[in-house]
Amino acid sequence: MQPIQIGVFLVHTCFFLCSFLPNTSISNGIKEGHFSPMIYYFIWYMLTMITYILACKDPFFISDMETHLSQQENLFHCEKCNIDCPIRASHCKECGKCVLRRDHHCPFLGKCVGMGNHMYFLLFLLFLSIFDVKTCIVFAKSMIDDLEFGRWLITSLPCTICLFMAVISIIQPVLLFPVHLYFAFANITTWESARKTQITYLSSWNLRLSPFSRGLISNIWEFITMRWKKPSYSVPVSEEELKQWREDNSFLSNDRYECC
Repeated sequence: MQPIQIGVFLVHTCFFLCSFLPNTSISNGIKEGHFSPMIYYFIWYMLTMITYILACKDPFFISDMETHLSQQENLFHCEKCNIDCPIRASHCKECGKCVLRRDHHCPFLGKCVGMGNHMYFLLFLLFLSIFDVKTCIVFAKSMIDDLEFGRWLITSLPCTICLFMAVISIIQPVLLFPVHLYFAFANITTWESARKTQITYLSSWNLRLSPFSRGLISNIWEFITMRWKKPSYSVPVSEEELKQWREDNSFLSNDRYECC
């Protein structure tokens, strides 16, 4: 386990353990015989940590041992890895490897987000957002100033620190979750969205939607199952392929504002 991953576990475990300090909503509820807030908070904590573990799984680094890739079309050669890669894959400088359907390199995971873990990464963002919101609620009323210094030092101060860290922690997942949810719906990646004009297979594509979009339902299903199915991709070129693409994306693609 990488240091950053250990750090993420320690921070969120600290949130959970500090929720039992005096004056938090959890400890006050326990005093009154209400254990459901503690149970719910523990569930969100576990869901956050489980999805984080899953998000840290192999994003599908490409190796020359994956013989099924050689049967795909539209392969390009990565000079750094000295292997053939399918489109939508790209090389990560931090990981030193090529990744299938690479989205981006996440410093908080310590590895890339790609075909193998993008769905888990999205779930992690969702549960982390909920957990951080619950953490803010747990510690919001626990900061009491009119206490003896010794008692304030071991009760109110830790709660204040936890609240501050939770507020900082919530910013990124709350901003990233809707973005990655849209990318899942549209069948596009962060890398493709940010560097469209520099990517060979996208530079000549002049329609607003992703050339890999197959309609909302199909995009969602592909996003959920791609870890196991490992789909291959191609950009529509022929008139028949473009016609099928427009039919699949008719809910968003319209001749009034889309043109070739």
